[in-house]
Amino acid sequence: MRIYLVRFAKIHRKSKEERPSQKDLEEVGKIQAKRTAMFFKDKNIFKLYIDNTSAGKETADIIKKELKKDLIEKMISPKEKNEGFERVKTIFKKVKKDQKEVIIVSSSDFITSFILSTLGLSFEEKKYFGVKNCSISTIELDSSGEVIDFNINGYSHLIKFSPYFEKNGKNRKHQRF
Repeated sequence: MRIYLVRFAKIHRKSKEERPSQKDLEEVGKIQAKRTAMFFKDKNIFKLYIDNTSAGKETADIIKKELKKDLIEKMISPKEKNEGFERVKTIFKKVKKDQKEVIIVSSSDFITSFILSTLGLSFEEKKYFGVKNCSISTIELDSSGEVIDFNINGYSHLIKFSPYFEKNGKNRKHQRF
């Protein structure tokens, strides 16, 4: 079983302090989401979980459209910031019960908390890594829900599914500087 954690795509934001809950994707973000969707085309995705942000919904809608499946299920949202870990536990139990490949599209805070909780790490570990726009983090679990492997903040799909790379990159030697 695999859980794919997708940080929603690049959004319009006036300042770093502004929360993304009601922000729309930038054009770059829409392209990021489309390239992310291409990564999932050959995967057997069972469900697509999303948070309550407009950026998360817009990113998930682009992925859903490319997959040509109606997979979306909304996740619960915490009323208070300190409810985040309880939310992670609830979502993890739900996803674990699915026993299939799922995608979770959410914020960097949720994804970081999900990774730390799933790996049994302290929240203090958050300072050593982050998740970026439209990155894909993967957690692979065995049938009992134990972590077999993980990969955090994967970005190669944003290059691999570039129209330029698809047209020119596969048979082209890469220039070195």
